[in-house]
Amino acid sequence: MSVQPKQIFLNGERLTVISSENKNIYVEHYNVSNPTIPQLVKSSSYPFDLISSRRIDSKLYLVMNGEMSNPGLDYDIKINYDEWPKCDDKGKPKDESSKFLNAVNSVKNNDREIIQKLTVDKLYPRVNGNISCSAISRSPSTLGTNLLVIITEDLEDSTKKNSVSALLGNGGTVYASTNGLYVASVANYLGLSKSDVGPSTIVHHFEYKDQIPSYTGSAKVEGVLIGNTFAGSRTSERFSMNQFAMSEYENFFRIATNTMDENGSDNKVGVFSHRA
Repeated sequence: MSVQPKQIFLNGERLTVISSENKNIYVEHYNVSNPTIPQLVKSSSYPFDLISSRRIDSKLYLVMNGEMSNPGLDYDIKINYDEWPKCDDKGKPKDESSKFLNAVNSVKNNDREIIQKLTVDKLYPRVNGNISCSAISRSPSTLGTNLLVIITEDLEDSTKKNSVSALLGNGGTVYASTNGLYVASVANYLGLSKSDVGPSTIVHHFEYKDQIPSYTGSAKVEGVLIGNTFAGSRTSERFSMNQFAMSEYENFFRIATNTMDENGSDNKVGVFSHRA
């Protein structure tokens, strides 16, 4: 699979190109003081899916999703179906099959050994070799097992170390202001249909502290962002884009959502204030 350009930013004589290939993000910074001969200044790569990126002043914010790795458990007992124990009308085995039970126990023991050897490092992707557990926040409102990661790169000083902010959960639409970042995703509850529990939009807020996003909290509102199209998974539906359904004014955050049921649809506007 070839590298696909995603976004570019031009800041004076500095050009930033963001591209992706097979769930890897590549960021390249060029000096274009001579546009005919761009000079590569700095490059970096991350094992994530790009949600979106924003540039504010001299900072580049990369908002990405990192998937939890599958531990590779084996569920195949490797016995033909006709060799399985026969059951009566109440679901109880008519006879014991030592071959079947031994095969089940063998699979259980092998999987138990894999689980016991699992570590957080093996399950979650890493940035530049390390994301400490203390750097990962968790919201009581969020659903999903992805890792929402925000990388901050300095566009003026290529010697500065990149900063990492991480939140357990799935990310979707991004809205940015000069005060902070908002990342919205839509969560449904497994085992319940949308007619039982309608989808809710989860919004995570990151406030800039010394220009670095720091997680401050989450809010949940009924419905989905107005104007979005489905682009997600069964555990956390991610809606592709309508950042204009979110806005910020002074110390208030506003979000426009739509709900739909058998009686029709309804539009709502939620207004939230930041806690001091």
